[in-house]
Amino acid sequence: AQTTVRRALLTLESDLPPDPELYVEAARHTMTLLDLELAERFAAAAGSAEATEILAVNRFLAGDGLGAEHYLRTLCDRADVDRHRWVSLRAANLIWMLGRPGEAADVLAALAGPDETDAQRATRYSVEACVDAIFARCASAEEKARFALESDELSDLNAMLAAVALTMACGALGHAADITPVGRAALDRATNSYEASHMRFWFAGVYARACRLTG
Repeated sequence: AQTTVRRALLTLESDLPPDPELYVEAARHTMTLLDLELAERFAAAAGSAEATEILAVNRFLAGDGLGAEHYLRTLCDRADVDRHRWVSLRAANLIWMLGRPGEAADVLAALAGPDETDAQRATRYSVEACVDAIFARCASAEEKARFALESDELSDLNAMLAAVALTMACGALGHAADITPVGRAALDRATNSYEASHMRFWFAGVYARACRLTG
């Protein structure tokens, strides 16, 4: 990983021709290593459709709600992407970065339909659980988050969001025995994930609060 990042940085700062594939790979590695600023430089230099996806995740992780919204809207309008993935992430950004959970609920509701697969439903539920947790619908949040996590169909980022919602719900409901296993699984999965590595610190705060609530 570090070798790839060094190669990409040397290429980026030299007069060599751009290498978009190298930049995208390096952007992922630097996000895993928690350097969101350098990752953004690599992704911006790559200028590819894949780089747009990285920029969307990067801005969300950086807490730049408006910046993330710009990229996420672009992705949600594309026909060649996993719409559930990007609409759900846009909803997460509306909840956690822009403070608009009601709008997020509407965005997610528009994804539901008779043609929705179980994997797509799990993706939607991973963020709907966050909406329910925010509005203190803790039993519903717990049910949806468990469904999502038990599906084994989630991206690393959606799995972390579901774990956040489940931890919040378990803390509020007093389900103390469930908090640590959920937390351990979430942190183990996030450690080597470019999408979720940066969220470990936020999750630790959610976990600590849940532990306080359950005594």
